[in-house]
Amino acid sequence: MNRAAGSCQFIVEIDGKEVVKTDIIQGNQNTENIDVEIPAGAKKLTLLTNVGGDNGNSDHSVWADAKFVMDPKCK
Repeated sequence: MNRAAGSCQFIVEIDGKEVVKTDIIQGNQNTENIDVEIPAGAKKLTLLTNVGGDNGNSDHSVWADAKFVMDPKCK
């Protein structure tokens, strides 16, 4: 089995509370879509990446194309 090196896990916290934790993503997986609703009054959004539990060798992660999208129903 030819497995790409590296693994990681993405975590989203809002005001210090973990709201999303992905499964461990292996080096041969390309993307993970994360959709988080940010509650009104939230003060701090934190994007974290953990090593995948094996070690830190070859672990690389990118929060690529991260963006905020306003619900058109909100004003």
